[in-house]
Amino acid sequence: MKLDSAQVQERELLVFSRGYDPDNYRMGGIRYFDSMSVGTAKKLLDKGYIDPDDTQNCSPTMRDMIDFCDDGTDKWYLHGYVVSPERDDCRITFEGVGSVSDLTQEEAFRFLRDFRFADELECDAGCHAYCWFD
Repeated sequence: MKLDSAQVQERELLVFSRGYDPDNYRMGGIRYFDSMSVGTAKKLLDKGYIDPDDTQNCSPTMRDMIDFCDDGTDKWYLHGYVVSPERDDCRITFEGVGSVSDLTQEEAFRFLRDFRFADELECDAGCHAYCWFD
């Protein structure tokens, strides 16, 4: 995805709450984020900064992860990385999902069903959840 300078700034503000600075990206042009809200993810998707059909290896699609988190509870967050606009493969990729509070049994079952193929998976009813796709 090719972004113009205004789009680069907007994307950076939405993800990191500050403007673009190439020095904030690691060697290789990657910058990680730990806890993106579903609201922010939906804005990025609506603006075209996230490819809804993209996946991180065997993960659900980016849209599926957003839809999972969009359950009206504000309990879930997304984590992943942003690829620098200086690279040809400029994008935002979710590597997984986590919870900010303890899960009910129903939420734990739903989480395990949807993310059972993750490379890292932590989840129990009454506890937090986390998954990561390598």
